[in-house]
Amino acid sequence: MLKVRIPVVFLVLLVFLFFLYGGGLAFALNSKVSCGKDFCEKKNQNTASVNNGKVLARVGGEAITVGKIKELIKFYHMPKGPGVKRALDRVIERELLYQAALDKKISLSPEEAMRLEEMRKNMLIRHLIQSEMKKHPISDEDMKKYYEAHRKDFWVPPIVKY
Repeated sequence: MLKVRIPVVFLVLLVFLFFLYGGGLAFALNSKVSCGKDFCEKKNQNTASVNNGKVLARVGGEAITVGKIKELIKFYHMPKGPGVKRALDRVIERELLYQAALDKKISLSPEEAMRLEEMRKNMLIRHLIQSEMKKHPISDEDMKKYYEAHRKDFWVPPIVKY
């Protein structure tokens, strides 16, 4: 079971700031946030015309690009129009919280670090398998032939007996 060690006071403060500033911690901590010229001055323009590498905002030196926002919108299936502003706010909030955690020297427990490393390994293994499968596709016919030839390897004894 995952144990979360976040002080209640910190959570209450986050919720308060979230509601007070209309869902944006970025406004509460705006000393670390600067907005990219193309985004602030041309908010109504379609972001498709802006280069993916174009910086929309900087949070403590970390650049938030159009590409990062596009990926977030795609990943969370957000609507394009209002989703852009919401995605930018979400990225800024997360980066502010991440930088605050680094400033406070908050680190992962050994168990969390191990889980994170296992996730990383699993992702790399999955990418390797997917890339190899693309290079050497297997037809349905081949799979069926293999299954028929190795049927005994796929047999699982019944777990429940009557």
